[in-house]
Amino acid sequence: MATSTNKLLCVKFEKVRATSKCAGCSHDYCYDHLQDHRQELNVQLDHIGNNHNRFRQRLNKYINNSQIHAFTQQVDQWEKESINKIQQKANECRELLKKYINENIHQIEINLNKQTDQLRNIVKENDFNEIDLNELNEKLKELERQLHQPSNISIQKNSTSSFINEITVVTSSDESIGHKTETKRSLNWDHKIYSIRSTVNGKFVTAEHGGERPLIARADKVDSWEKFKIKIVNKELNHIALKASVNDKYVTAEHSGYRPLIANQVSIDKWETFEVIEVAHNIVTLRSIANNRFVCAENGGRDSLIANRDTADLWGKFEILPFY
Repeated sequence: MATSTNKLLCVKFEKVRATSKCAGCSHDYCYDHLQDHRQELNVQLDHIGNNHNRFRQRLNKYINNSQIHAFTQQVDQWEKESINKIQQKANECRELLKKYINENIHQIEINLNKQTDQLRNIVKENDFNEIDLNELNEKLKELERQLHQPSNISIQKNSTSSFINEITVVTSSDESIGHKTETKRSLNWDHKIYSIRSTVNGKFVTAEHGGERPLIARADKVDSWEKFKIKIVNKELNHIALKASVNDKYVTAEHSGYRPLIANQVSIDKWETFEVIEVAHNIVTLRSIANNRFVCAENGGRDSLIANRDTADLWGKFEILPFY
C-alpha cells in the first residue's frame, strides 16, 4: 500500500513526521496512522464481502424461482389490471345490451300485437287475398330479424383505442445505446399533456410536493404531480423540454447533471433540454444536452431521476404517454 517514505504532514496527525503515501487515496500517513488506515480498509473489505454474500443469497432465490423477480411481478400486475379493465368494460356493455335488448323486445311485442289484431280481423271478415298474406308474412319475417339482429344495436371493436396499454419486454444489446449509429425518426408531440412511466418499476414520474422536490418514479397513477407538457426545442434532433403542469416550470438537470432532475426553471437553456431517443415501440431514453448523459431512475426507481449514465440501461428507459 505504501509507496514512499518522507517527513511530511500526516493527514491524521497534522504534524510533520516520517510518513508513507497510500497508493490508493494518495494521502500521507505516519506509521501509527498508516496501520489505522489499513484497518479501515480491512473493515471496508469485510463490508463488501458481506454485501457480496447477501447478494449471492438473493441471486440464488431468483435462480430457484424467477417468478419473484420484479419484472415478472410487473407483468403479473399488468395482467391483473388488464383483466380487471376487461371485466369492468364487459359488465358495462352487458348492462347496456340488457337495456337496449329489452327496449327492442318491447317494441317487437307492440308490433306483434298489432299484427295479431290484424289477423283476427281478417279471419273475422274473411276478406283477404295473396297480397294480404304476403304482407303479413313479410312483417312477421321482419319481426323475426329484429329479434335476432336488431338494426339499432351493434358491437364495435376500436382497434386504435389505448384502453389497455400493450407491454413488451425490451433488452439492450451488448453495444452501448449511447454509441449506436441510429437513423433518427422525428417524433410527434401532438398532445397537450403527457405522463412519464419508468419501465424498470412501472411507476409514473412525479414532481412531488408541487415540484419542490426532485423527480422520482414512484406514483401508481397520474394526478396533477405526474402531468408534464412537452416543448419542442429542435424537432429534427428530437430535442425537447419538459414542463411540470403542477407548477408550470421546466425540468432541469442542475449543475450539468450532477444533481437530480427537478422542475424549478422558468426558461429553457441547455440544462433544461433533453434528446429523446426511441429504442423500441413506445419506449424512449432521455439524454441531457447539458452533459450528454442519460437520465435514469436510480436504484430501480427508488431514488430520484438523474442524468448520470453513459449508457441507457434498464433504469434509463421510459414511456412518454399522452394523457387523455
